[in-house]
Amino acid sequence: ISTSMTSPALSYAWLITAALLLGYAIVFTWAALFFGLIAKTAESASIFGFVALFLPYLSSAFVPIETMPFALQIFAKYQQFTPITDALRSPSLGVLEWALLFSSLVWLIRLGLAVYFASLWAYAKKKCK
Repeated sequence: ISTSMTSPALSYAWLITAALLLGYAIVFTWAALFFGLIAKTAESASIFGFVALFLPYLSSAFVPIETMPFALQIFAKYQQFTPITDALRSPSLGVLEWALLFSSLVWLIRLGLAVYFASLWAYAKKKCK
């Protein structure tokens, strides 16, 4: 954390960034749990890790979206890693973009609720067998 930040709001952005990272870790832990519960073998459960590691490459994490081919631009613009990546990058650039932080939070909450309830369903289904 840089001490040269002058705006108190930017300091709060670093706290929000840390909360986003924690939320990201929790959501993907639940997602991994869900895929582990529905998988028939350990090898098929490991497919989730590949997909979860590959998706950031199709976002704005490494290159600006505008430089991507058109079809990839459409995908990258609307997938969950793009707003999360941009929100995590903005405090390090000294910019506070509340819209990106809010969009990231919405993605994490929606995805988190989906995988949480899916995991509960998969666990109950597996427990009944």
